[in-house]
Amino acid sequence: MGIAMSHLTTEKIRNARVRSTADAETRRAMVDPERFRKRIEEIKATAIAESLETAQISRLLSISGAAIRRRRASRQIYAFPLNGRWLYPVWQIDGEHLIPNLDDIVPAIPLWVHPAMVRLFMLAPRPLVDGESKESPRDFLIRGGGPAPVVEMFEAVRDL
Repeated sequence: MGIAMSHLTTEKIRNARVRSTADAETRRAMVDPERFRKRIEEIKATAIAESLETAQISRLLSISGAAIRRRRASRQIYAFPLNGRWLYPVWQIDGEHLIPNLDDIVPAIPLWVHPAMVRLFMLAPRPLVDGESKESPRDFLIRGGGPAPVVEMFEAVRDL
C-alpha cells in the first residue's frame, strides 16, 4: 500500500471522529427549515467524502476486489451504492484492518437507514453498556467491546 493512500485514509478517519458529534450549527439548523435542509445536505456529503471506492478499500486492506464484493454481498462489510458504484465508509476501518465484530454489526443495520445516519450512529459518543460512560460504537468495538450493545441499538431502530 502506498504512503499517500495510508495518509489519505488515516486523515479521513481522524476527520470523521472530529465531525461526528452534534455541533452548534446542527443545533441552530433544527429551528430554521432552510438551514436544516442545508445541514442535512452537508451531513450527506460528509458521509460520501469519508468513503472509499472498492479499489481503494481493497488496496488499503490488502484484500482482492472480488473478496471485498463478496463481503459486501454477504453483509460482512458496510457499503452503499452511489451513481453505479459502491462506497465503503472509513468509520469501519482501523488502520489497515476492519474494526472488530463488523460482520456481526452490519447485518443488524436496517437497509432503509441512510448511510449518513449510520455514520453518525457509529461515530457519535453514546452510553453503550453501563448507561453512563460514553464512547462511540466504533471506539467501543476497537477497544474490545462485544457487538451485542451495538447490534441491539440497530435492532431498536429497525423495529421503529
